[in-house]
Amino acid sequence: MSESEEVTVEQADLARESSRRISDVAPPSIPNYRLDKLLGQGSFGSVWSTVQLRTEQWVAVKVLHRPAQGWEGFVREVATLRQVAEHPGVVTLLDADLRYNPPYFVMPWLRQGSLADLPTRPTLARAVQWLREAALALSYTHEKGLLHCDLKPSNLLLDDQFRIRLVDFGQSLLQDVAGRSLGTIGYMPPEQASPES
Repeated sequence: MSESEEVTVEQADLARESSRRISDVAPPSIPNYRLDKLLGQGSFGSVWSTVQLRTEQWVAVKVLHRPAQGWEGFVREVATLRQVAEHPGVVTLLDADLRYNPPYFVMPWLRQGSLADLPTRPTLARAVQWLREAALALSYTHEKGLLHCDLKPSNLLLDDQFRIRLVDFGQSLLQDVAGRSLGTIGYMPPEQASPES
């Protein structure tokens, strides 16, 4: 077995283990919503495909599962979405309850997944279209004085028309506020990763 085949096997094993752990997580109870399937899980929260019981509409619910550590970022993410969600390239905030235990917010369920989930490489024309859509969404958030701070393929979702929708503003910062931002190594710009920033 070659080194690249070994790495692929290790990655496949890690993906299976991650999927198994995700499938073992029981959904929290949230009034007026029936959480169905865990779509993803991060350090402080999880996202579920969900039915809004009054409308029978499928949505995505992000639930904070570690309030002590992630509360500030969760509150910031909801506040940020209120400011930028009217742009067609940014996910829309549909509902939220930060007083409920666990705190949660609701957004459209974008069933096409993220750029990280693509089964094949896009055509050059499609890739250029997606880069343009992402740039327009980021330009809009920058006009509002916000820096996303965690731009990566898994935070670029596709709607039903395969257009880009920017998500996950949990690491975002105001442009004029000094502070250290978190992000994903390998995707953050050098100035964000620098210890001096």
